[in-house]
Amino acid sequence: MELNEETTQRLQNLLEVLENHMPEASDTVPVILEALAETKQVLGQLVQATAETHPSYSRLEFLSKMLDLSKEEVENGGVEDGLWFGRSVLTFLLNGTSAGTVPVASDKYN
Repeated sequence: MELNEETTQRLQNLLEVLENHMPEASDTVPVILEALAETKQVLGQLVQATAETHPSYSRLEFLSKMLDLSKEEVENGGVEDGLWFGRSVLTFLLNGTSAGTVPVASDKYN
């Protein structure tokens, strides 16, 4: 999926907003929700511009659902998780990869 220069710059700016806000700051939630809403708007435009038969369409739909989850997390107090989901969506749109790995505790099974 090719992004035009204007869309790429907009997404990079939104990612910067999410990267520069710490979950514990008092002004974080409104700023994050605004950035997520703008990301959703850009993602919606990309979905509309992509044919349903194109391979990118399913990925865009999935990213849109992931962005909805990000918003829900932030609204319900899970700001750190919501930020991670939002950053992952933006990073994937920009680079085609996720924002990083999620640390998982290893369990030993007998």
